[in-house]
Amino acid sequence: MNKSYVIWNNKGGVGKSTITFHIASMYAEKNPDRNVVVIDMCPQANSSMMLMGGGTGAESRLQELIMGDIPKTVVGYLTDSVLKNDTTDVNKYLIQLNESNSKLPSNLFLMPGDGNLELIAPLLAERADATPLSSTDSPWVEIHSIIKKLTERTLFGKPTTFFIDTNPSFSIIHK
Repeated sequence: MNKSYVIWNNKGGVGKSTITFHIASMYAEKNPDRNVVVIDMCPQANSSMMLMGGGTGAESRLQELIMGDIPKTVVGYLTDSVLKNDTTDVNKYLIQLNESNSKLPSNLFLMPGDGNLELIAPLLAERADATPLSSTDSPWVEIHSIIKKLTERTLFGKPTTFFIDTNPSFSIIHK
């Protein structure tokens, strides 16, 4: 059975990313029978930077992930969800954190944050507000449930716990 926890506050700079970093890391350490995935929904990617070990090494690695043909980030996942309706290979968007930061447990994964998140927010909002094409088409529900559907998936054959670091200005997906 999957679990998910959203770290949210309507104000920036209150410690959401730091809290996400600490609780996800400790949870993964204390629950080796589960996969733990941090979804960094913040364009500043502070959780991602901390989890990848910080400093210029983490910053360079994050830029590599963002600049790929398919960004290995939350933006890559959201874009493929909307444009291709194909996110069956979730591994395309996740990194196993102990490959970047050996101090973290092997069951801890990250869907990195991405500065382009703010750029795609208006496109997602426009898509959500689209006129349905049929009685079975629900653009608003589809856009607003992208991350929820991800948290319902079992990843890598184990129950998965998700920690979602949010950005108050990017509410289109936090429903």
